[in-house]
Amino acid sequence: MRKEEIPRLLVFGYPIEAAPVGGLLWSRRVSDSISKLGVLDVKNVSSERSIDAKLNTNQILRNILPCLIMDFYDAVRGFITLPQIALLDSWGEPSIFLWALLRLFHPRTKIVVIFHHYEPRILPDRLSELKSHFTRAFAKWYSSIIEKLTHMMINDSDMILTVSRTSARQLSYFYGITSKIHEINKEQTEENSAPLASDKVRVVGTGADKLTIDIHAQKDIDFFCIARIEKLDGVDSIWSALKKLRPNTNFVIIGRASLKEINHVKSLGINHKGEVSHQEKVNLYSRSKVFLFPSSREGFGIALAESLQLGMSAVIWKLPVFEELYLNSTMAKEGVIRLVERGNYESFARQAIEALELYDKRTTVKSTQRSLATSYSSSSSTPVSSEGNKKVATVSVLELAEKKPEEHVREILQSWDDVVGKVVKALSELI
Repeated sequence: MRKEEIPRLLVFGYPIEAAPVGGLLWSRRVSDSISKLGVLDVKNVSSERSIDAKLNTNQILRNILPCLIMDFYDAVRGFITLPQIALLDSWGEPSIFLWALLRLFHPRTKIVVIFHHYEPRILPDRLSELKSHFTRAFAKWYSSIIEKLTHMMINDSDMILTVSRTSARQLSYFYGITSKIHEINKEQTEENSAPLASDKVRVVGTGADKLTIDIHAQKDIDFFCIARIEKLDGVDSIWSALKKLRPNTNFVIIGRASLKEINHVKSLGINHKGEVSHQEKVNLYSRSKVFLFPSSREGFGIALAESLQLGMSAVIWKLPVFEELYLNSTMAKEGVIRLVERGNYESFARQAIEALELYDKRTTVKSTQRSLATSYSSSSSTPVSSEGNKKVATVSVLELAEKKPEEHVREILQSWDDVVGKVVKALSELI
């Protein structure tokens, strides 16, 4: 088949730089994998050139016009690829612009919206921080306009891809998408997987990168978090409670944040590094003990999945999606992941300290086991009592019986290949 005969897929929102986690990482991994398969002619167009200005909500009046110009420019760049299928993120003005352009001037294009989770254009907390009454009123009006247009775009789309059943339920609650949720599984046959005409929601899930960390790195970071700062609920209160329970503890956060937000978090004693490279992220994972993830809005939580895959314990808010994915899992039963009622900052801090103490205890036990095994190996030529042999053998059994992190996560997480397979299967229905 010649390349020009392959349907053209536009991935609008493909990140310019490697994204650490989140929706941008999802778009990058899915796009790259589809390109390798060669089943679609993939065109990638970025749409985040205005994001830094949008982070500064206090300057919304000054930044709104330049941001809209940049967003429209990105939308035009996407439009001129003239795709048969356009993959758009559900959040942001660039997607709304591109949706409008395609519907007006290239209506044959099939529009597929990626819905990770519900998030207003401007968060209520950000609105309340605006001191000017006029600016606050304008920001509220602007956010409501974007919300209405997003509602129209999602309802007008030909298909919606979601990362969890919880996010699919949000589609129903916030946008009135009440059609039957169609979950794509490998085990489905052609007969029972055929979608209804009105059934346009596909739950395809997400994956997480299999990172390779330095197991010999010094573990000098007690608590680690990766998230956009505006999604975190109660960082100040949690940190204050943690310091009371363990004054010498430390906490590192990475992720998108404004300079003002980074400086505020640093003033509390938290080391916020802002956005970092992929290698720096891996280095920080290598040095960290416990993953704290007090995020208030998630459709899946790729950063959380990454940390669990690396064998870290995690403390999280009991959000609907985490109840769906983890509440009844082996990891929750064994205390690897701890779900806390949202808003109970003292409990979150206590669970974090318990997870840290458990890590320290397990590390001490493992260190003792290795010392015993090394001692036994170096003295193998020396007669040893049968009781001594029994103790060393018991240590070996304990080490072998310890469950590997990937075995814990396998019950929850799928590979990127699985995700891409589901995406391609969904898109093939539109061709």
